[in-house]
Amino acid sequence: MLDFLETALDISYIFLARSTILGLQDSLYTHMIDSKTVAWIGGSFIAFFSFVFIYVIQIKIQKWKEQSIPPLPLEGFLSISSYCSILAGFTVMFTGVLEVFTFSTINSLIASFLLAFFTGAPMWGVVKGLLREIEAGELKEIVPVKK
Repeated sequence: MLDFLETALDISYIFLARSTILGLQDSLYTHMIDSKTVAWIGGSFIAFFSFVFIYVIQIKIQKWKEQSIPPLPLEGFLSISSYCSILAGFTVMFTGVLEVFTFSTINSLIASFLLAFFTGAPMWGVVKGLLREIEAGELKEIVPVKK
């Protein structure tokens, strides 16, 4: 076992010396992803999976109108996975944004996860409530008053 560790240390030392000689410290392998890029990736997740989730809800409402198939339960694979991906996107985006403001990565990640969870869980209930109102026929169209 000791020989294996010595060999691994020798290989890492050779790689470090070679990268120093070749000037690879400034290469892509030694740089982290920029915080703004992380925020943009999270925002892209939010945008894409929001469209997927809205599409799933739209299909459920259309099936309710046309074929009287109830929109609930909402707990299908596509609806849950797209909604959780939206929350993951919020976590990634807020982590990147907080890192831009010089927060540490772990504190940013924890705060972002808590923020996404504590806002996302009640919103799931709101969406389920909306679909319950549609199913019960209690949802009324809002029509502007003409004067």
